[in-house]
Amino acid sequence: MTKNMKIAIYPKKIAMVFNHSAIIGGGEISFLHLVRTITKGAYSLVVYVPGRGEISEKLKSEGLSVKVIDLPRIRTIKFWRVLNAEFRLYKQLSADKIDLMHVNGSRACIYCVVAGLLRRRPVIWHVRETKQDLRLIDGMLTRFCSRIICVSKAVLEKRLAAYKVQIQNKTDIVYNGVDPDIFCPSQQNRELTRKQLGVTNECLFGIIGNFTSLKGQHEFVQALALVLRQPSGLKMKALLVGKSNDVIYREHLEQLVETLGLSNVIVFKDFTNVIVPYYQALDVFVLPSRREGFSRALIEAMAVGLPVIASRIDEIAEAVVDGENAILVDPANHEEFSKAIVTLACDPERRRQMGVSNREKVSTQFTLARHTSQIMKIYNQIFEKRDQRGRDI
Repeated sequence: MTKNMKIAIYPKKIAMVFNHSAIIGGGEISFLHLVRTITKGAYSLVVYVPGRGEISEKLKSEGLSVKVIDLPRIRTIKFWRVLNAEFRLYKQLSADKIDLMHVNGSRACIYCVVAGLLRRRPVIWHVRETKQDLRLIDGMLTRFCSRIICVSKAVLEKRLAAYKVQIQNKTDIVYNGVDPDIFCPSQQNRELTRKQLGVTNECLFGIIGNFTSLKGQHEFVQALALVLRQPSGLKMKALLVGKSNDVIYREHLEQLVETLGLSNVIVFKDFTNVIVPYYQALDVFVLPSRREGFSRALIEAMAVGLPVIASRIDEIAEAVVDGENAILVDPANHEEFSKAIVTLACDPERRRQMGVSNREKVSTQFTLARHTSQIMKIYNQIFEKRDQRGRDI
């Protein structure tokens, strides 16, 4: 009873702060799912977005409280805009009586750290990229954030290792999560989607991710061309799905496909919110990225029960084991990449076993429920610590 009474007096109003107003990639999608899941729990949420757009419209349509607060680039020459934005954020935090800020991205986190210091409110920085920001910015955030959530060990080690003293005892590894009831195999959807794509008995490989050079779609295209030049008799097709964040790269990719004579083999599709049927249509998921944080597309594909060919990088190796539930390759080594393609194209039973293993792994380690539970545990720890210190929370 005492414990329940203590919980009852905890402040429970949390500001979930987005770095972007649009869905740039998996980071925004993961944060959106977290917002939706936590609202079913013990906390009252207010969502702050830096502009009207895709994210605010989605959340408002679901009945969530959304506030638009301009958070301009810190390096803008119009520094008065930065000061004005900081003042507006401070006032909004006071008006909403916010007790904790959970921030998805470094730019927004700078504003929240300053406002949090002024209002004596804790800030959680959710770090999704291994790429380092300006040393001054990362140093400031590691120093003044109350907790830091990294989406993988690779993010912690590659981005924050230089700040060991500052991050001591306040970092957590929380992997992204998916709902395995939504991302699941479906023979009906598989047959329907393959028919729409013009795929019959071919082995269908696929990449689902933004069209950018970092995702490495061009490496896969060149490896696939190498396979199809050989008189193997293998029947294969490929599906490339994504947002054209880099229009020049998308055009280059389409030109490459045409030059290599693969126009009848590779199908391009724009990203859609109804993405699950594309996964369900595939035989093999491919992730030739040069850099990740912790790939959402990868665990979505694993949940659907797909075998994987992916880059041999630390961020990916945290989710899969080379030779067991995935084949890891150097994407720039087209010969090695092509051998992996042939290996899985020729072995349906191995594909099936790897897919079963991947789905089991997601169901035990990378679920949305597990992800949300770990985040809420962090919230509880922050509030308990502040309560013990006797602060006005």
